[in-house]
Amino acid sequence: MPAIKMGRLALKVLLEGNASSQQLEVLYLASIYSNGDSFRIEVIDRWYDINSAVDAILVQIIRNGGLCVGDKISCAGPHANGLSEGALPLFDTAKSALLSLTGNSVRRDRWHTKLGFQPKRMMYMSLSAVHELGGPIGAALDVTILRSYAMLYVETMATDQRVVRTEKEEQRIGVTFTEKRTMLLQEVL
Repeated sequence: MPAIKMGRLALKVLLEGNASSQQLEVLYLASIYSNGDSFRIEVIDRWYDINSAVDAILVQIIRNGGLCVGDKISCAGPHANGLSEGALPLFDTAKSALLSLTGNSVRRDRWHTKLGFQPKRMMYMSLSAVHELGGPIGAALDVTILRSYAMLYVETMATDQRVVRTEKEEQRIGVTFTEKRTMLLQEVL
């Protein structure tokens, strides 16, 4: 954390393996490379660059024009694939690394947002913005619970009749059942 407060560059800290997976960072989308159905993007923080692999949701967003070259993107919890341990960004081992970005952990940001680590610790999103195939959710979900329902229990009798009970009724029936069972066991013994 002290390294982040001193203003070290986000990708350098990430490639060295010193970045927290929960830290929110803003990167600049420098270029988009298309290879048929797959895309690869290059992101930079003020100085260093890294190639990034994108998932199917981000490919769809890029195709629809939701992300273009020149946009700033907020990334929650990105990690570098291809590095067993940290490496300095200017070495060849760091150049072979790919930053893994998923649709649920990347959002387009405002043009005036500063690049690098952000003081706010999390990115918030609504539950409706979560994609099933978008990978891990790198944000805090903003959920409002409108109503909470009591737990109901359904018992199917031997005559295929269903009985619905509340939790208190189920506990009461459970107590009487255990009492009857213990009485039967005592009679047998």
